[in-house]
Amino acid sequence: RWNHSRLRRNPPGLFITLAEESGQIKRLGAWALEEACRQSADWRSRGIDDVTMSVNLSVHQLDDDSILSEISERLERYRIPTGMLEVEVTESAALGGSGNRFFGRGRQTALGSGNAVFP
Repeated sequence: RWNHSRLRRNPPGLFITLAEESGQIKRLGAWALEEACRQSADWRSRGIDDVTMSVNLSVHQLDDDSILSEISERLERYRIPTGMLEVEVTESAALGGSGNRFFGRGRQTALGSGNAVFP
């Protein structure tokens, strides 16, 4: 969700579509992943260590060969414990072939992250 001071609460479908159409979706996704991991590390440093962080990945990110290394690098940089990062994708992305590199090889388990699929 995107909470804008003037435009109020915007559903993901609105700004995700705009980001895809403008070619900014990978950049937005990378920012979201970075911020989620940074926030998780901040909470753990404050003693809040039982929160699993969830991050949505776009189809475009799943199609990018570097997504696994991007996730791995952030898990290492922010010292995210195994199982404390959950990757969320839409059901159509997971079943439509875009998630094959990510889901098909089971690498998210090797990275210590889980996954959730939403309709």
